[in-house]
Amino acid sequence: MANKNISPDDKLLNFFQRALDVNHAVYGLGIDVLAAYSPLLATLIPAWMMFENTSTHLGFPTWVAVIAAIVVEVLGISAVHTTVSFWQFNNSLTRKGDVRSPFWIALGTSVAYIVIVLIVNTVLDAASKETTVNVVAAGTLSLLSLVGALIVAVRAQHSLRLTGQDPATVQKHTETERELREANTALKQANKQIADLNTTNQNLTTELTQLNTTNTDLNTTNQTLTTELKRLNTENQRLNNLTEKLSVYRTIFDSDRDAAERVPVAHRTFPDASQNALSQILNIPKATLNAHWPQNGHHRTATEQE
Repeated sequence: MANKNISPDDKLLNFFQRALDVNHAVYGLGIDVLAAYSPLLATLIPAWMMFENTSTHLGFPTWVAVIAAIVVEVLGISAVHTTVSFWQFNNSLTRKGDVRSPFWIALGTSVAYIVIVLIVNTVLDAASKETTVNVVAAGTLSLLSLVGALIVAVRAQHSLRLTGQDPATVQKHTETERELREANTALKQANKQIADLNTTNQNLTTELTQLNTTNTDLNTTNQTLTTELKRLNTENQRLNNLTEKLSVYRTIFDSDRDAAERVPVAHRTFPDASQNALSQILNIPKATLNAHWPQNGHHRTATEQE
């Protein structure tokens, strides 16, 4: 239903747009295929020259010359690729303690490959009295294997970089994972310390609660002791007052006793002064004292009764 609403011009424009996208895809694919395989094909020229010189000038059997050509070119590509890979990996390292790849050894193998190719493909031609132009051309063509090897190595490294598998990215991922592990370890230690601090805090809180309870008990005891001390002070004051009253009563009683001794026994009575003093000291009404006092006078001693 939606396609019926599209105008013919829009349909034509969409068609050309899709055709352009297909053309770009085919073009990109073709360039990528050529860029991937042309460096490998370029090594066939130095390989053929290696085969021709080893079989003609050195007299190698054909099968040995073929193996020599293949081995030299494969070793050349491997040496250059290894050199580029080691160089990029070492450049990706950021710390001084990181272990580096043996770049100089790989570079030495690449130089040895170039020297071998140039010697076999140019020196033998010069020894066979080839013209200088031919020797220079042979040497230049021999360097095509170096160019092809560099392109193969660079493209391989770029492909690994796009997929995240190049040494630099892998190294960064490794360092990131290591830093994450260290951060997780530090976080776990911090959490453990926090848990220990929380436990210590809880223990201190419990001890503080116990101290507060003890302090409350001590305050209660202190208040009780203060109350008891006040009561004892009051009682002591009352006893002091009672002592004073007893002293006064003793004085009055002694005075009354002296006066009573001058009165006959049958006529002795309970003096009013003594009654008042004793009533105040014992907190007993005078009527009660008189009710319990003998009607014929105070209590007689045993001597008086005789």
